[in-house]
Amino acid sequence: TASGTCQGGFSSLDLSFEPGNFSLQLKFARTIPLKPYPSKFFLGYIRLRYREDPTIFIGTATPDKDVDLVANFIALFVAFVGTSFRCNSEIVNPLGEMGQVSFRHTRVQPFAVQDGRFGNESVCSEDATTTLAPTTPTGTPFPAEGQWHVTGEDGKICLLADSIVQLQLRYNTSNQQTKTATVNVPSNASASGTCSGGC
Repeated sequence: TASGTCQGGFSSLDLSFEPGNFSLQLKFARTIPLKPYPSKFFLGYIRLRYREDPTIFIGTATPDKDVDLVANFIALFVAFVGTSFRCNSEIVNPLGEMGQVSFRHTRVQPFAVQDGRFGNESVCSEDATTTLAPTTPTGTPFPAEGQWHVTGEDGKICLLADSIVQLQLRYNTSNQQTKTATVNVPSNASASGTCSGGC
């Protein structure tokens, strides 16, 4: 399930999935325009909450433990408001010391969506210099691309996000080892939510 909000200079997309009671929240912000420069948007906050489900975290020392990881004061997916950000290359952001989130084939527009379609795209610098590898360093294939959107109170789409999202999460086992679980964010989540005020 996906849900989100868009209020004034902020918007968010929340993705929830099982097993493990996962909740991934992406919060976007927009800058104040300073003439002659238009406003920009960016992903400024990521929060991941989940339960250490033993079917995912094999041999965990803390089965069913609730975990909350946050990445704050970041600036990913930067582009001008009214346009979309696109990056086919992998973008990895740490989630504290215990995890990271990877985005590939990403296109996002959290503000000023017109007619439910992406605006002109701003392409990331990594795409000009990077050759894409088919898998992560551990050899785990990436999941299918998700296509999520948030619909405002007026019934119109106000946030668009297409991406392949994968999580790498470290945990301690009962025999005192540290392992990493790779979790694919499902591609079939449907989005709902509200938008208002300048989005």
